[in-house]
Amino acid sequence: MTVPPVDHLIQSGLDCHQAGDLARAEQFYHQALHLVPGHHEALHLLGVLAHQQDQHETAINLINQAIAKHPTDPRYHNNLGEAYRGIGRFPEAQASYHEAIRLEPDYADAIYNLGNVQLQQGRFAQAVDSYQRAIGLEDHHVEAWTNMGVALLAMGQTQQAIRHHEQAIRLNPLYVQAHNNLGVALLRTGAAAEAIGCFETVLRLDSGVVEARNNLGKALLESARVPEAITSFREAVRLDPDFAEAHSNLLFTLHYDPSWDNQALWQEHREWADRHAQPLTRAAHPHHRDQDRSRKLRVGYVSPDLRDHAVAFFLEPLLSNHDRSRFTITCYSDVTQPDETTRRLHDYTDGWKSLVGLSDEDAAELIRRDEVDVLVDLSGHTAENRLLMFARRPAPVQVSYLGYPYTTGMTAMGYRFTDAHLDPVGMTDRYYTEQLVRLDGCFLCYRPPDDSPPINELPALTKGYVTFASFNGAYKITEAAVDAWSRLLAMVPGSRLNMLIGGGQAMAQRFTAMFCERGVDPGRITFLSKRKRGAYLRLFHDIDIALDPFPYNGQTTTCDCLWMGVPVVSLAGGSHVSRMGVSLLSNVGLNGLASDTVDGYLQVAASLACDLPRLSQTRSSLRQKMSSSALTDGQRLTTDIEKAYRDMCNRSNGA
Repeated sequence: MTVPPVDHLIQSGLDCHQAGDLARAEQFYHQALHLVPGHHEALHLLGVLAHQQDQHETAINLINQAIAKHPTDPRYHNNLGEAYRGIGRFPEAQASYHEAIRLEPDYADAIYNLGNVQLQQGRFAQAVDSYQRAIGLEDHHVEAWTNMGVALLAMGQTQQAIRHHEQAIRLNPLYVQAHNNLGVALLRTGAAAEAIGCFETVLRLDSGVVEARNNLGKALLESARVPEAITSFREAVRLDPDFAEAHSNLLFTLHYDPSWDNQALWQEHREWADRHAQPLTRAAHPHHRDQDRSRKLRVGYVSPDLRDHAVAFFLEPLLSNHDRSRFTITCYSDVTQPDETTRRLHDYTDGWKSLVGLSDEDAAELIRRDEVDVLVDLSGHTAENRLLMFARRPAPVQVSYLGYPYTTGMTAMGYRFTDAHLDPVGMTDRYYTEQLVRLDGCFLCYRPPDDSPPINELPALTKGYVTFASFNGAYKITEAAVDAWSRLLAMVPGSRLNMLIGGGQAMAQRFTAMFCERGVDPGRITFLSKRKRGAYLRLFHDIDIALDPFPYNGQTTTCDCLWMGVPVVSLAGGSHVSRMGVSLLSNVGLNGLASDTVDGYLQVAASLACDLPRLSQTRSSLRQKMSSSALTDGQRLTTDIEKAYRDMCNRSNGA
């Protein structure tokens, strides 16, 4: 039988298409259309080609034409769904997949694609159901196995997620996305070394996988391998200059490298903003608001951390004290796993809206429709931030607070809350694109844990030696800090050092080697594993003096130390991250524990260690001092911030 010419052209086009010669495939499909105008398969395949080249609107138009000619082919509806998904039109994508499945109930790829759109929308349980159906039809559906792992991880089922990624790798050891996804899940468990191995496997298989370079940077940072993390993030940005997330990760990580000064950090942040944010800001529409100075203001808080997280910990005193007769409070949440903290925060608000699954553009439009007066970013350049939403200026007044220790670099972010200890007038103002608003006392409020254990007697009195400690993340502990702490142990005979680090045995061995190189007996160092909050707070019963890392000081950890009666010795620098200790200590009357030099830092710590009566008195009185200080005065903080919001809006309205 003679093959019709149009069928021959379609097959020739398919052969080129599958071989990756898209230009030639397109020529064959157009020839088929010329021969038989309106040929539905030629229209469909041209649409698939357009989708693969990110021409999604063209793809939608072509495939819809094919469906109009031949509405019963499930492939057409499935591929139409893919084109809709490519531009974030999720409801239309979902409808297309459902039609494909209606036409062919056992269409595994359409069911898998339905799972993908559910995953992107944050409907994780539904995505799991779809992936399970796809796997039930095709047990070797590698993509469904690993994407189901992604959905399970988002639901907090980490070990199940790991098993699904491992199964995908067993089915196809060369499938790079499964190795990458496994690394992400392992990193969630704290297994940074194993995660690094996964990402390195991806890059051996395909050195151009930019996502894996970004994830490798995260794992290296968790392993306290800061210079290597910086290199990995830089390479990700070099390979994909539009990869804003990797670029933000680079900025965040630079703070842990003491060789970077304010000027250099400023330049890097401005480069990020010029590349990613400024084009969006220039295109933003102006706002028109009711200029009645007495009306209730609508305030929105944006964060992925409205859960058991340090940001939520410091946000709660503000939310719980807002004057709801004068302010309408809405939280815009990117939380995928709500917990008890989420539910508690929810009760302090007038509105709660999820941004999970929304693009930055759609999230900005949602907030603009809500006519928010003041929008507060609680993330900065940390994980899962929404800075590119803020770049679109969804609110007339935008404020950076709590989550990030430096400028966003964006002209769209108008203000930043700080205090006079963190950012003394004239010291750092020029390194912020935001206008600094210095709050009275301290820029934050600490919420003491409900189940705080009581303060015990000074451990040194019964142990016969002083125990120093650092419970901060390992990536904050620089070579200079290890140098100083080694000198301190030599200055205070018999003293010990407890360190709370992640990374397991590998991390402990690394720090042990660092101290041994400086002549410290490894028996004087105790490494503790991370644990749940109640057990963590009880660790303070074994320590006498806490040592603030530098140049990146502690924040939550320092507050925990003070609440548990443990004084903190801090080294003050010339930036926000290196002056957190000064701010917190000054607010509880312990500003004498902060020094401007390493020698002074060591002298303060050694003097404390040699004065047990003073240490004991400080321990017994510190919680009461903190309770009566600005550090725990939520009403004071909220009143100050509410006044600032009103002033900002008045300036925005030209009042």
